[in-house]
Amino acid sequence: MPTYEFFCDDCKNRFEVFTSISAKEKGLDLTCRQCGGRTIKQAITSYMFYSPGSHKESSQHSHSSSSKCSGCHSGSCGNCHC
Repeated sequence: MPTYEFFCDDCKNRFEVFTSISAKEKGLDLTCRQCGGRTIKQAITSYMFYSPGSHKESSQHSHSSSSKCSGCHSGSCGNCHC
């Protein structure tokens, strides 16, 4: 089951919800655990899919001539071992 990240528009608290895709599609009745707010929005996040034995350098994390990672643009993100 996927984990979805949400935030409360009232207090800006971020939290995760672990639920099935079908339950999310039916609509989740969410309340902020911190302030009780009901103005909850889904955060836009990235995800990483990993399959054992199939690790290959992807185009998302390829190194340019400036040695910065094109996935994070920092050159030292830790994910790419720049």
